[in-house]
Amino acid sequence: MPEEQNSDPQSEDNQENQQQISDALGNLSRQAGVNINSPTETQQQQPWKAPANAELATLSSVVAENLVPVPSLRGIIDFLGDETSLLNQGASSSDSPSSSRRAAEEDELWLHSPSAEKTMMRELERANLRRIYEDNDDDDDLMVQQNRNSPTANVMSSANSSGNQANSALKWEHLNKWSNSNETRAVNILPGQIAANAAGEAPLGWQASMSSLKERVAYLYNNDIHADVYFIVGKDEQKQRIPGHTFILWIGSNIFEAMFKGGLAPDSKDALEIELPDVEPSAFLTLLKYLYTDDVNIGAESVMTTLYTAKKYGVPALEMACIDFLKQNLGADNSFMLLSQARLFDERQLEQLCLEIIDKSTNDALNGEGFTEIDQETLCAVLSRDTLRVREASLFHAMVRWASEECRRKGLDVNPNNKREALGRALNLVRYPLMTVEEFAQGPAQSGLLSERQALDLFLHFTVNPKPSSGFIDKPRAAIPGSENVVNRFQRIETRWGYNGTSDRIKFTVDRNIYIVGFGLFGSVNGAEEYEATIEIIHCGTGNTLAANSTSFVSDGSSSTSRVMFREPVHINPGVTYIASACLKGADTHYGTKGLRRIVHAPTGVTFQFTYAAVNNNGTSVEDGQIPEIIFHTKLS
Repeated sequence: MPEEQNSDPQSEDNQENQQQISDALGNLSRQAGVNINSPTETQQQQPWKAPANAELATLSSVVAENLVPVPSLRGIIDFLGDETSLLNQGASSSDSPSSSRRAAEEDELWLHSPSAEKTMMRELERANLRRIYEDNDDDDDLMVQQNRNSPTANVMSSANSSGNQANSALKWEHLNKWSNSNETRAVNILPGQIAANAAGEAPLGWQASMSSLKERVAYLYNNDIHADVYFIVGKDEQKQRIPGHTFILWIGSNIFEAMFKGGLAPDSKDALEIELPDVEPSAFLTLLKYLYTDDVNIGAESVMTTLYTAKKYGVPALEMACIDFLKQNLGADNSFMLLSQARLFDERQLEQLCLEIIDKSTNDALNGEGFTEIDQETLCAVLSRDTLRVREASLFHAMVRWASEECRRKGLDVNPNNKREALGRALNLVRYPLMTVEEFAQGPAQSGLLSERQALDLFLHFTVNPKPSSGFIDKPRAAIPGSENVVNRFQRIETRWGYNGTSDRIKFTVDRNIYIVGFGLFGSVNGAEEYEATIEIIHCGTGNTLAANSTSFVSDGSSSTSRVMFREPVHINPGVTYIASACLKGADTHYGTKGLRRIVHAPTGVTFQFTYAAVNNNGTSVEDGQIPEIIFHTKLS
């Protein structure tokens, strides 16, 4: 028998609220395009999770666009369950009928107030954001449990199932919207559920901060992260343990590839350790820097060891970078040092460049860095060249300096016998017959390096006609076609000419075209001394410096002059006044007296006129002073 219906006012209120809820749920389902009574198979069995790059839609935006109607506070409460603080505004199941009626009326009034709208939007959004990441089944179970425990369970019990289905429908509508979107958007961060890529909160590791593959690979350079090989580089206290990554190494070098594919393949658990005692740590790090980053960091101190390392591990691009660096920094002052290294590493192109510099500026090169450090084979290679621009006397004195240093390196006494032994065949490569008899008498004849028989044969060669064979090479070195000529303007030599930083200067003119290649300068009074010298030729009419060269030379203590050369021949026009200038730094020297104002050079017929150069001349004049010789050619071809 059917039960009699209760016409209690509270029951009428409940029915009214339930009807409002049903209407609201119907609107929700229609807007979502889903039948809440029969959800699709996909919705039931395949819960969908938001992609990492999706932007979360919010219920506030849906409501604002009139996609979801807001029927009543009771409907909102039913939708939210116990998620929201709005429940505190609702009626308790233990209230009296009159109090429930008043509560419902108050609810309706509050529902349409501005504060209610803001509160509902906030709470709807919060509930949606939380539930959107939950599994549908778990979410539905949770909703059922929440509604059972809700203070409004007596009001909402008949709408629980419909409310859950509408909620699912709404979620699926948003999720489908995301999945069909072609846009890429950042993920919003949920309160209490921080995204994994939130900076400073839950970092994704060093990889996340690198925007490109190049940056990520560069980060591994000299880094222990995932290193599967370690190189023990250098010797003794210079040893350094450097981490590496075999994959990166073998894609950059076929030597590394063969090494790691062969007997040195890394174990799956333990990293390899490989000793490289013949490699400098700085050079090996430069090699790795290039393999990891394509960056080339080469300095003057490490370029040669880096070149060696690049050749050893077959990295031609780095090798060429080293060669280019050397070309850009090659000069007469370091040409011998680089020549020795080029020969050691079999760098033919660099070797040829060094030899060309030595040919062009032989005196500067002989007095530059590294000459006394070259090996005996390199010394012989240089002395054998026909293209050196240097007097044989200068070559001989440079060779003697090298022999003295070689004796010291070997721990031998510096004496003629040991120097002769150190020089070996290089001693016979100096072209003694090309010296003047004075040059030979003051140098080689007194050095003790030549045997008595050799010295006698050479003296006969200088003094007897027809000249007998000396047993030494007498082919002229042909750096500049045509014979070299020297004009000497003094008739007597004295001692003690001092220097205070002021240049010695003398004016001159000639009566035909010539090419000046250098000056002969007086040297030390007491024993061997080294001097710094800057020579110049200045055009008197314009004041322009036509040529200049700063170099150094070593004087043996005799009254013979030392040749200081320009880098290029200087063209001198007839009838034009020029200034010859030389600034020396060093000990007191010899000087010339009884100078000639006009000299006709007999072999060439060139007439020189010398005049006083006023102001800043260190005392040099036509009558006495420095710059005794001008070295010149009458033609270049």
